[in-house]
Amino acid sequence: MAEVLLGGGTFCFFLICPQWILVIFAVFLACTLGNFILGFRRIRRQVNRTMELVDDTIEQLILHHECRYFEENEDNLLGKFQSQIVRLYQILSSYEEHEKRQKEQLEESISDLVHQINTPIANLQLYSSLLEQEEITCEERKVFSKNIRDQADKLEWLGENFSKISRLEHGMICLRPSIGKLLPVVLAAVDEVALKAKGREQEIRLLGDQCLEAWFDPKWTEEVFFNLLDNAVKYSNPKSVIDIRIEDYEMHIRVSVITRGQLPGKDEIPKLFQRFYRGKNAGRAEGVGLGLYLVREIMRNQKGYVKVSTDKKEEVTFSVSFRKNAEETGTAVQGNSSLQRAHPL
Repeated sequence: MAEVLLGGGTFCFFLICPQWILVIFAVFLACTLGNFILGFRRIRRQVNRTMELVDDTIEQLILHHECRYFEENEDNLLGKFQSQIVRLYQILSSYEEHEKRQKEQLEESISDLVHQINTPIANLQLYSSLLEQEEITCEERKVFSKNIRDQADKLEWLGENFSKISRLEHGMICLRPSIGKLLPVVLAAVDEVALKAKGREQEIRLLGDQCLEAWFDPKWTEEVFFNLLDNAVKYSNPKSVIDIRIEDYEMHIRVSVITRGQLPGKDEIPKLFQRFYRGKNAGRAEGVGLGLYLVREIMRNQKGYVKVSTDKKEEVTFSVSFRKNAEETGTAVQGNSSLQRAHPL
């Protein structure tokens, strides 16, 4: 019998095993197979359910709805997958939102530009038609010619400043700040408005520490001071004094342009730095409302800021603050912050 078992293998085992053992083996085999089939179906249902949740997660993200079905932790692979795909969605959404804002900004800029150039173009057409009349006097011809020249200059100025703003907004201009003295830049801007101030019998004075250094771009900062001083000359009272005060603070250097004249209303102050906004007291003064907006953009691009304040003495103060160096929290050697004697310029 031993030879039969060894030689016949499993076949011989079944021949000599009692019937009850075969029944038990068959039941065990059936149970094992049944459990395998049930487990396979359960796993398949779980996989199908998981894939449905993954599919729904992606579908909801496509519809711009963030949904989270899985726990996000380091030990859960589905949680990691969900976290990564949501993060990818947020990145793509931010790019989409950025593109949308740029498109809206471009449309708004074009609309604003068209609106602003309509008036000088209409004036050019009007004065040109008046010049064609034969009965006008020589004096009237000179006046019309001067008006045409002024409107052409306005268009040129508008185009130049609008171009600067557009390039700043779209990152086409890269400011290159460095440590330097503010006084030469301030004086260069003063020279540009000195003739206009003289015509209005206004005096420009320099106050404060003239040796202070800050972190700024000289070329574009001169544009900042020119726009502030140009506004000061246009909107302050004739025969008044315009002060430029340079002050040293712990974290920044502040340059203030102080004028005397009609104060803007409280509701106007937040609007002063908006593009093409002109205050109610602007009257017939030249300008299109781009100067202060350009000031804000330039200061923002060199990590500085600008603000306006008023007091009961009919003084309006426009202040621009510069960082002392390239480090966000760094400080340079502080100069003497005490005000020096006023020097008329």
